[in-house]
Amino acid sequence: MMNAPGKKITVFNAISIMSSLEMSRTVRFLKKHLGAHEKSKENILAAVEYALSPVLTQGGFVINYFEEDNLLGSLVLNQTGMSGYMSESLLVYIAVHTDHRRKGIGRKLMERALKLSKGDISLHMTRDNPAQGFFKKLEFEIPAVEMKLKRNLSDKDE
Repeated sequence: MMNAPGKKITVFNAISIMSSLEMSRTVRFLKKHLGAHEKSKENILAAVEYALSPVLTQGGFVINYFEEDNLLGSLVLNQTGMSGYMSESLLVYIAVHTDHRRKGIGRKLMERALKLSKGDISLHMTRDNPAQGFFKKLEFEIPAVEMKLKRNLSDKDE
């Protein structure tokens, strides 16, 4: 895919290494532009590190969208190592700079992710997330409702 002058999409994975400076920049960007949906820098960093892992049972990729040298969008996709009974990939994060939304950047990130990934892709979002319409336009469906039991890992079995 040809990029317009001054516009660039960069893909990072276990082979195309992301520098620690670029990783820090990406994590800060995601933390700022994901809004209320994820505020934990540690969780964002863990997802990015997993995506870039050379371990065969892990991996995925990070895609960053730049105009000039300004990071305006980022996507993190993790491979699950599963097939058939679960999706092969999990779209963990996608964010576009708040001042540049509704300009096609998210679509460009997703188009590249769809070309690079293999198998089904799942994502999780809250019921009130306004991005649901965006994903429905990309033909994502809601095949089931996820339920989660949150456990406090510091609790000890009795």
